[in-house]
Amino acid sequence: MKRFDICRTRPVCLFLILTVVGCAVRDRPGAVDAKLYVDRGIAHAQKGQHQEAISYFSKAIEINPRSTDAYYNRGVAYHDKGLHDQAISDYTKVIEISPGLAEPYTNRGTAYLNKGQYDEAISDCTKAVERNPRSAEAYWCRGIAYGSIGQIEKACADLKRACQLGECAPCERAKTEGFCK
Repeated sequence: MKRFDICRTRPVCLFLILTVVGCAVRDRPGAVDAKLYVDRGIAHAQKGQHQEAISYFSKAIEINPRSTDAYYNRGVAYHDKGLHDQAISDYTKVIEISPGLAEPYTNRGTAYLNKGQYDEAISDCTKAVERNPRSAEAYWCRGIAYGSIGQIEKACADLKRACQLGECAPCERAKTEGFCK
């Protein structure tokens, strides 16, 4: 099954999450050990070894239950394995710990989209856009969800905005199929 990639520049996304969250690592006991497990998990995920990555992220969470980078990256690994419910759970935990981040909303919205839960996808992607109006991924995810429930005008507007931000494939496909002009 082909799916939309959550983040075409996953290493950049992972770096940003690690940077935002990692700056507090030195002030929390056990956080350094947790970060080592996260780093190992990321290395396995980049090799496509998702189950191994999940194990490392889970160990990081055992050490530091507030490690947003461990939950976030484990969510990505679950998503890559098609385990959308587990991914949603992990993205939800990231949102509970750090509600100001846009990426976990986009990713959770994408997981909802893949499950056919379009209203939830629209809600999460809207929250992502509120937090980061330059998130092409949030716009295309929301656009696909709108299109899936027949709200073509909203779908086309979001897909066009995603294209303006650099994510043009869904918009071009919608034009080719006659949905958007």
